[in-house]
Amino acid sequence: MEEDEFEENVGNNDDFTEDIVASTGLGLSLEKRFERLSQSDRIDQLYGCLRYLEFEERIGWLYNLQPCELFDEERRRFVSAIDLYFIGDIGDRFKISVIYPPYFYVGAKVGRENDVYAYLSKRYHNRCLSCDLIAKEDLDLPNHLAGIQRTFIRLRFHDIDDLIKARKELQPIVKRNAEREKEQQSRPELAVLKRATSSNPSSDLMVNGLSNANVAEKQIDGIIELREFDVPYHIRVCIDLKINVGLWYGVLGQSNSGPQKQLLLKLDLIEQLEPIIFAFDIECTKISLKFSSAASDQIMMISYMIDTQGYLIINCEIISQDMDDFEYTPNKEYPGHFHVFNEPNEFELIKHFFLSYC
Repeated sequence: MEEDEFEENVGNNDDFTEDIVASTGLGLSLEKRFERLSQSDRIDQLYGCLRYLEFEERIGWLYNLQPCELFDEERRRFVSAIDLYFIGDIGDRFKISVIYPPYFYVGAKVGRENDVYAYLSKRYHNRCLSCDLIAKEDLDLPNHLAGIQRTFIRLRFHDIDDLIKARKELQPIVKRNAEREKEQQSRPELAVLKRATSSNPSSDLMVNGLSNANVAEKQIDGIIELREFDVPYHIRVCIDLKINVGLWYGVLGQSNSGPQKQLLLKLDLIEQLEPIIFAFDIECTKISLKFSSAASDQIMMISYMIDTQGYLIINCEIISQDMDDFEYTPNKEYPGHFHVFNEPNEFELIKHFFLSYC
């Protein structure tokens, strides 16, 4: 089977959900992606959180993070990154962006790692940041406690979009190879027939005794699994760079030495800040045994608390009787005094919520 024919058969599978990160640029034009980046910065600026871009170290207490994408002027393309939000040692707020390439691992049949590596390097050389052979502990091995390692192929990408596209292309290959392996185990004569066919190639161009078609098929057949393709991007970055919210860091707005040098944990700073905590919950109507839908359901109330003061906004189209202020204190450690706002409809409820406290 020719490589091009194989890719045509398996490359158009859209059955896989995108669960890595919600903020990818899939389906968006370059203009829309720039617009989204600009809008994100404007919103942060409204809350006094400016992007720090200097090379000089700045002390900050990390209180939040979220995945994002930035435009790399050198590469002339968007790259995946993570925004880290800090409170400075004088009470100011700022954020930095850490560029970190997403990746996943491809598992190959034992002894076929170099074949798969050659295939993936060729196939993704324009879309992949790097393709490496990495030795990792495989917990699926029966003797993994002995420290035996297995070789995987790591594919690193510029952004989540490229990762998702590659994952969509490779998952059907993994599925097909698994089905083929299962069939050959149940019918050993098929494996014998395949070897006999492969040993009599019809192509004139030979490489190590195999035709180009058989070389490509052999490389593809070696792909048996994908690992860590579903790890959320922000979790991946935090694990690899050992980032933890609620700690003090010395941070650089930019670094020429890679993302590992942008953050330095300050173990000598142990005093915890006490930021203002805003927590909220939205209650919606819904059909029985169904999730709420924005197309058909309404918000009936929003409850939120700022530090120890609670608030409740009611949609009186759903809750017909006005409610009075009340107290709900399930534990003395967490007092709950709630002030109630009775609004005539959903629109007024949402407007009150955003204008007053957002």
